[in-house]
Amino acid sequence: MKSFNSLIKLHKHKVEERQKALSELLAIRQDLEARSEALTARLAAEQANAHTAQPHAAADLAAFSTGARRQQDTIAASVANIDEEMTVAHSALRAAFQELKKYELLEASRAAQERRNAARRESADLDEIAGVRAAERKAG
Repeated sequence: MKSFNSLIKLHKHKVEERQKALSELLAIRQDLEARSEALTARLAAEQANAHTAQPHAAADLAAFSTGARRQQDTIAASVANIDEEMTVAHSALRAAFQELKKYELLEASRAAQERRNAARRESADLDEIAGVRAAERKAG
């Protein structure tokens, strides 16, 4: 019977690639979340500063707030896109893992069958030896 080791290696590599892609997407998502949190913190700081600063700070704050909201919306849209990509990547990882497991199970089954066949051959050889010895004892 043919070994499935080469297919197992190929599918392990595919699983690793899928895991890497998923982790890269997760890192991008975390970066986007960090940027969003930093922007929120900066907006809060600007709002606190506007109340204690010069009179024109309120106008500057309005412009900054508008820009910050646009950036937040862009980040939120990017996070939503990344979430969709992560769902697809997770499904691809699951499928690759299932393929890997299929070949690993086939290999385990093949190896077990090979062991059973070897045990049968050994048993047949031992039976033949016992038969020859019994015939020798009877004859001699």
